[in-house]
Amino acid sequence: MSEPKHFQRATIRAALRAFDGRRRVRRFLVADEVGLGKTVVAREVLRHLVDRRRGTGQGPLKVFYVCSSLAIAGQNRDSLLKALDDEAEREGAGTDVDRLTLLPNRELDDGVPLHLLTLTPDTSLPDRAGKRRDGKAEERALIHNLLEARYPGLESWGGGHWLQREAKKSWGDWIKDRRTKPKSGLASTFFDVVRRQLGLEPGQHLPPRIRRRVERDPLDAIQQLRIALARAGLEQLRPDLVIFDEFQRFSDLLRGEDRGSDIAREMVGAPGRGPAVLLLSATPFRLFGGEFETAFDGQSHHEQFFSLVEWLFGGPGDTRATKQREALEERFRDYARGLRSSKPLGPQTRKAKADIEEALRGVMARTERFGHELGQQATRQVPVPAPLHPSDFAAYRHQVACFQGHGDEDAGGRKVGAAIQYWNSVPLAMQTLGSRYKPWKEARLLAPESDGIYLRAQDPKRFNGPKVWAHPRVRALREQVPPEQLAVPWVAPSLPWWETAGAWKTVAPAKVLLFSRFRATPRAVAALLSYDVERLLLRGGKTTYAKVTEKVMLGPSRENLAFFHPSPALITLLDPATLGARSRRGLVSEAKRCVRDALAEHGVVVRRRKGAPRPLPELVVALERRLGMWTTSQSAWTTLARDLSLKDTAGDKSLERVVEEWGQATTEPLDSISAAELDTLVETSLSGAGVVLGRSLARHGLVADWDGLSSALRTSWSGLRSYLNNPWMESSLQRLGTTRSRGAEDADGRGYRSSIQAAILEGNLESVLDEHLWITRTLRGSSPSEAAKALEDALSLRTSSFVFHGLGGQQDLRLRAHAALPFTAEVQQHRAGKADTGRSASARQDELRGAFNSPFWPHVLASTSVGQEGLDFHAWCARVAHWDLPGNPVDLEQREGRVDRYGGLAVRRALASKLKRRRLAPFESPWQDVANRADDRFAEDEAGLAPWWICRDAAVERLVFDVPLSEANERLEQLKQQRMLYRLTLGQPDQEDLVAALQGRVTQEEARAATLVLSPWRYE
Repeated sequence: MSEPKHFQRATIRAALRAFDGRRRVRRFLVADEVGLGKTVVAREVLRHLVDRRRGTGQGPLKVFYVCSSLAIAGQNRDSLLKALDDEAEREGAGTDVDRLTLLPNRELDDGVPLHLLTLTPDTSLPDRAGKRRDGKAEERALIHNLLEARYPGLESWGGGHWLQREAKKSWGDWIKDRRTKPKSGLASTFFDVVRRQLGLEPGQHLPPRIRRRVERDPLDAIQQLRIALARAGLEQLRPDLVIFDEFQRFSDLLRGEDRGSDIAREMVGAPGRGPAVLLLSATPFRLFGGEFETAFDGQSHHEQFFSLVEWLFGGPGDTRATKQREALEERFRDYARGLRSSKPLGPQTRKAKADIEEALRGVMARTERFGHELGQQATRQVPVPAPLHPSDFAAYRHQVACFQGHGDEDAGGRKVGAAIQYWNSVPLAMQTLGSRYKPWKEARLLAPESDGIYLRAQDPKRFNGPKVWAHPRVRALREQVPPEQLAVPWVAPSLPWWETAGAWKTVAPAKVLLFSRFRATPRAVAALLSYDVERLLLRGGKTTYAKVTEKVMLGPSRENLAFFHPSPALITLLDPATLGARSRRGLVSEAKRCVRDALAEHGVVVRRRKGAPRPLPELVVALERRLGMWTTSQSAWTTLARDLSLKDTAGDKSLERVVEEWGQATTEPLDSISAAELDTLVETSLSGAGVVLGRSLARHGLVADWDGLSSALRTSWSGLRSYLNNPWMESSLQRLGTTRSRGAEDADGRGYRSSIQAAILEGNLESVLDEHLWITRTLRGSSPSEAAKALEDALSLRTSSFVFHGLGGQQDLRLRAHAALPFTAEVQQHRAGKADTGRSASARQDELRGAFNSPFWPHVLASTSVGQEGLDFHAWCARVAHWDLPGNPVDLEQREGRVDRYGGLAVRRALASKLKRRRLAPFESPWQDVANRADDRFAEDEAGLAPWWICRDAAVERLVFDVPLSEANERLEQLKQQRMLYRLTLGQPDQEDLVAALQGRVTQEEARAATLVLSPWRYE
């Protein structure tokens, strides 16, 4: 989405009008429906404000971007920086600072037009109630050095390092770190703030006051000094614009002085004196209550809405804002009276509606698909029967027995209510709940009376376990995404270049985003689905479960290097996108003619040669020497090998040795080849892993110089090879295709490489990569090298592992998760078989999101609803599974909005079916061609929503589990009815009553007509 659409441009203009310097209050809310690109609006607002500022001598535009998590920050930061067209300016505009406390000690580049700081309330508002008070070691080390320099001994007063806290081993390093050495001028600002904050009068000494606080409560002393450091950051860099993403999570701004965060209020300032404030949220207030709503606790919808509106007008405490709020409340009462009357769409309703729209348009914009005809066709419901099995009842009886004595007891001494809830939602609950759940913590882990309802400690060793899992939803989900489907290494393309075959024709995977109620569910579901994949692929083999990850399938060898080499020579010989063949046989025949002709142009002829055909590694070196490319290739490989050996804790230099040997395979340029050698080059040009990947990147702008080749090489060797370098991928490609070699156990991996090549053709991998790189660059505005790095990261994600608790005295066991993963922070990740436990939770979630938004594993991502606002998962997923139904229609929209977004998979598949593929010039992207034609043919509405948000025949799938006696179907119908009407209850104190009064009296068309219109493109 490189350029804003019509409705977005209208919203941008509305926001810029609100930020006019002549206005007393400059606050604006963009409340567009989930998935309509609020970040694009923010980016373009930044672009206009930066352009206005250039040449004025006012210095960089200073912008704070505040969001709920670093995962969202990571997703949106780079998108916002695209407000600057110059890459060097973008580099200088960003900073690694993620908290206000560290800002005053960072040097920012004043030679760029923008300073963008991404912050989170939990890290940048140390005065926020209920949050950790000691911060992180880097903050405390900076405070330590400030105190030591001004008041020696105070930092270690009392004989101990009270600022050290838990940073035992790293404390000395942090104190010496250059980032914690106070820069010039910081001490003066910091201690001035501390004195004001602690209420010292002129002449009073600061150290005694700090000592008393340390004596009384060291944590309180640390918190106060962190607050002062944050305020010093604000004094150093007063923002010109503050962007709050998912604003409903920062309700502190609307509260009185005794609650929330003073720093947050100081950040936005008072009306007439503060910066411009841009709020982004699809749910800025509780539209109809629910699980996604995480702020405003204790307030009704009515109070939340009008508190926000008053704040946008300039309140609270502003007389003018209070009067505007009171007038608006009266208009909403008129609106409700009109809706409840005998004529819901009568004059009273229409007059009140017009008055409300006029009052709100200066401070708020909201665009929805609700009012669009095609927007009503965006979801297709898929019922998922989940019948009960005798093992389910056995598992329930066992769980009740374990819960005996917990909490409120029934006549039998058992906590029946808790047992039912967990049994209904959490698979293998007694093994997967864990100590965060009080009933489990107080339960007895009894041995089950029945076999086959839980995993035993010895089961995974030989991939054993229950034949069917003792949970109806797990079995039902397994029917929707069976192991045979999950095992397939990538999703089928939306626009095949030739006929798919094998697994991609029979069990082509379709990704699923699953939402549950309990946090234990995603981990359990992911582990069990992944274990089923391994049972399918590896059971009966020689390797035990624990040893599987130690097996290397594609280690350093000349053959593997040549196979994963993105050879610029082979890439130039052939572009399959230019061929017209639809069958693989015709494809090979046509490709052979092209390669033969291309070789002839370079002076390489096909003729009979004596001796055995030369192997691929030798042919590649000789061909690249002929074309003058080998020096660059060898240099890129040598650099990669050295980098990887430096990162390897064991100092493995085997790749370096193989690279050196490969370069010596031949010193002669290629002048002739045999027919068999031509076949080898044709096969590799069509389906060599490195060539296919490198050609895909070249198609999307990656230049074939040293930097471009190095980028492609890292993506191929460290990404794609690493992704395929495990026994379950090898077994998957051996078992699930139609033309697999069975010789994968040979010494140099020839059989496995043959399987990969067959899969590349059968699964149209090059078409998949073209689609993936196109949508990635479209959504993120990525450069070719950034897209290559993102693909490498997605392919590099490995397994997580989760504990299943032993029952009846048995040992705990661990299960891997890979084909399915939980979107949680509590994971232990493995890269190249090594655990990585030191990564931040936000970094792990960012990697999970990146991997799921690729066509590769994981094919299932399981999560709870909480905290997922603002995240997108739609690049390769068009199915949402409601493990547990949400509590209200807004949450239903939020969940499904994760995959119902711009250019989502459902839209792309609908467009591809209508437009088909055309033969193109070399290195043109078929997907860019489809996009160009789609914009010309299917732009069916003035807003610009079609075809990339709404498209005929495009629908995401809603999977709802139908467990007997669960009342899920009835509850879903109720949610759908409420979804049609809840927009009419905006600002009303009795939402549920109003919906009940309107049900059966108002049609869907009438509901659309009565809904407030706050989208600028509709009234400009």
